[in-house]
Amino acid sequence: MKVTGPRLVDSHPSPEAVICTRISGGGDCPWHRHQEIEILLFISGATYRCIGENISPITPGTVVLLGPNVRHGYSNRTRQGTPRRPVEAISIKFNANTLGDWLKTSDARMEDLFAMASHGIHVTGETRNQVASLILSLPEKQGLQRAIQVFQILILLSTSNELSRISAVGCRASTTAVHSRMERVDEYLRKRIGRQIYLRDVATHVEMSPARLSRYFRLHIGKTFPAYLNSFRISRVCRLLRETDATVSEIAAECGFESMANFERQFRKLTGTSPRMYRRRALNAAGA
Repeated sequence: MKVTGPRLVDSHPSPEAVICTRISGGGDCPWHRHQEIEILLFISGATYRCIGENISPITPGTVVLLGPNVRHGYSNRTRQGTPRRPVEAISIKFNANTLGDWLKTSDARMEDLFAMASHGIHVTGETRNQVASLILSLPEKQGLQRAIQVFQILILLSTSNELSRISAVGCRASTTAVHSRMERVDEYLRKRIGRQIYLRDVATHVEMSPARLSRYFRLHIGKTFPAYLNSFRISRVCRLLRETDATVSEIAAECGFESMANFERQFRKLTGTSPRMYRRRALNAAGA
């Protein structure tokens, strides 16, 4: 049986500084990504959230912060014979190229928050309660009042220790030059994902020395090249687990893992679960 998942959709950036949208209805939200930073409050409904490679149950009151281009969506599927509950949520988006850049440079803690948001952030504890209260009153506000309240939310988040990273595989929010170079790196990795891949060969492909490319990864990506390659392979594994009926061992081999023991260890390290449990959650999220 083929494993299916939400469809990935790219949305276009909005010219507005802050957008606040009430979400209601009984359907699913397919996997998508956008250039805006987003804060989401789930009030009721929805069963699973899908952020990066992470698939987790949603409970009422869930608050998440998503950086630019983080792949996400949610499922409202329930067990067969169980009626769907209407989804009610509030989405706040602001343009990462204007408001977001100003915020990142205004405070070092804010810069750390946005770096963490590239993995998706789950908000908990009293911080969640305060942020949810501010979000609930946002739809009635307009213009500068709305922007000021979003600033308040972000200040709360940037000073909180009640945040947890959702996805092990982060999504870059980088400059055009860095994005262009990393696109070339990713293209090389995609074409050779089932083989041994060496830093020197990637460096040659992007016309850099191995030492310079190694420094480039640490500076701009925040990971060593081996760590990035491993997360790249695991991200591909997650996609195949969701979208195909190939066996776990077949998928591991296709993505360049020669040892099943190492594969299982690396998969659990990055996703927090086993490949089989991940596939089971993907099936539940897709309503299988």
